[in-house]
Amino acid sequence: ADGSYSVDVPNALPDGNYGVTATVSDKAGNSATAEDKEGNVVDTTAPSISVDAPDNSSDNTPTISGKTDAPAGSVVTVVVTGSDGQTQTVTATVKADGTYSVDVPNALP
Repeated sequence: ADGSYSVDVPNALPDGNYGVTATVSDKAGNSATAEDKEGNVVDTTAPSISVDAPDNSSDNTPTISGKTDAPAGSVVTVVVTGSDGQTQTVTATVKADGTYSVDVPNALP
């Protein structure tokens, strides 16, 4: 055995910060404790997002933009469906101000 272990938390935790303490004892009764009180966050709330796509445009490779409250550096996936039913999937990185933008790479019909 390599000494690794894991446990399942039996009940769902609400959103928030958590500390974790682990204690181990050997057959002789000696024990040791380790704690991790930082960086343990449960976040079950989905970020909000808006999308702004041009309604009527002669540009068949438009720029699609929007805003989100996801952290800067998060990746937004945009799926564009053309009038022919074909899809294009593009990604953008959220900027510090919460905005993102992508250009449709292939001409839409």
